[in-house]
Amino acid sequence: MRLTLLKSNKSIVGFDDRPFLLIGIPVIALMVEIILFGADIFSDDKASPLVCYGVSLYYTFFFWIAFRQAFVYLICKMPGDHEVKKRQIFTSLLGILGFFVLDLVLSGFLMLIADPLTADKESPNFVVKSITSLVFTLLIMSFYESLYLAVKIGKHALEKEKLLRDNTLSQLAGLRAQINPHFLFNSLNTLSQLIYEDAQKAEQYVLKMAMVYRHMLDESGETLTLLSQELKYIGAYQFLLKERFGEAIQFVEEIPQEALTRYVVPLGLQIVIENCVKHNAATADQPLTIHMYISNQGDYLCVDNNILTKPGIIDSPGLGLKNIQRRYAFFTTQPVTTHQEGGKFKVCLPLLVSKEIVK
Repeated sequence: MRLTLLKSNKSIVGFDDRPFLLIGIPVIALMVEIILFGADIFSDDKASPLVCYGVSLYYTFFFWIAFRQAFVYLICKMPGDHEVKKRQIFTSLLGILGFFVLDLVLSGFLMLIADPLTADKESPNFVVKSITSLVFTLLIMSFYESLYLAVKIGKHALEKEKLLRDNTLSQLAGLRAQINPHFLFNSLNTLSQLIYEDAQKAEQYVLKMAMVYRHMLDESGETLTLLSQELKYIGAYQFLLKERFGEAIQFVEEIPQEALTRYVVPLGLQIVIENCVKHNAATADQPLTIHMYISNQGDYLCVDNNILTKPGIIDSPGLGLKNIQRRYAFFTTQPVTTHQEGGKFKVCLPLLVSKEIVK
């Protein structure tokens, strides 16, 4: 793998460190100057602080670049999380060794430039140089290892979130698939009755049923849908129910314009209306009235109906509502609520402002 001195290593280590070089090298150079030259940099010789800093900057630049290339090499050879300690040991040894190699290579050139101006300064001994190189190595190593691990953790978190989302959408698709056969079965039952009673109405019913089922198929890839779109579908669904029940069922809709841009779970409203029909005895003399409206706070779509107890109906386990509650739980912490009072049963569905899935 070809390594270029100032080439971006983002594709290898996961981040571009070049902006940090502009800050890190001058700062570390200042620290090295203080460690190596100490109080001498504040001497009366006005040239000494700048010369000492220049020497430190010179060492720091070449050391950092060499360390950077070594780190990239080690990441390529030992990329695993279980190899962090091994990388750190190799990096520390290379850092200390590299410091003294650079010292030997660069000292001759530095003597030509800096020695005349720093002749009165005491040269740092072996111990000081060793400590300096170790501190220097640990600082840079911590920086690179921390960023590398942070990037890996971030990538793992994104991958985990993607898997969670895929799993969530898979579950949602499974829950939606439970609706389609139920709707088709009820529609075919109604159609079979209409064929014998009125062939022309049966033909119209087939066309409307096709429109409704097309909508269900179109929404199969959607997690949420605009309330405005869902109400168009419900209008066609209401037609099917009116053909079946006639004056025995009435619909009242009070939805303000501003609520139409909110989101709902596709087909959830249909399940609520279907439950109203299923659990009540609707007749022309005592019609079932289904009222759809927005809550006072504007965050719920409510559907209530007058209770017309159907003889012989055993208490339902509420599978339809549980289905809706599970589907909404993917998108919001707002609960699907139910309430029974004054001869009416009410279900309220959350109106959502976005299509984000909750974690």
